[in-house]
Amino acid sequence: MAALLICAGAAPFILLTAMASYNVEYSYFKPGVALKSYSLAIGSFVCGSHWGIYLAKSSPINLLVTSNICTLILWIAFLYSENYELFFSVIFLLLLLVDFILNKSNIVLGGYFKYRSIITLIVVLCLVFNLIFN
Repeated sequence: MAALLICAGAAPFILLTAMASYNVEYSYFKPGVALKSYSLAIGSFVCGSHWGIYLAKSSPINLLVTSNICTLILWIAFLYSENYELFFSVIFLLLLLVDFILNKSNIVLGGYFKYRSIITLIVVLCLVFNLIFN
């Protein structure tokens, strides 16, 4: 079930990137805006999951600090950056690095890290594609 939810979370990145690439816009819906806000939501969700892990288990890094810093960077980039995709991509990769450390410390399961790696690759590719071509 978790794998299905993780994969489903990547579907909007793919769909919104494709829609933005083909200039599919309506007066009430702009795929680029939707991609930006969805990226913020997912990034914040991952940061929140790290916060929860820190409260439940001991960790080699202070996830309270890293998750809050990453969330604030995402939010500031969302508000002020025209090229938010670059900032978001870096944060998604940093969050994956945190999960790598948690995986090596046996705090998260290897299967979870495997799915997170694949999904992060898809997300970052979509964001970079959007940055370059849209």
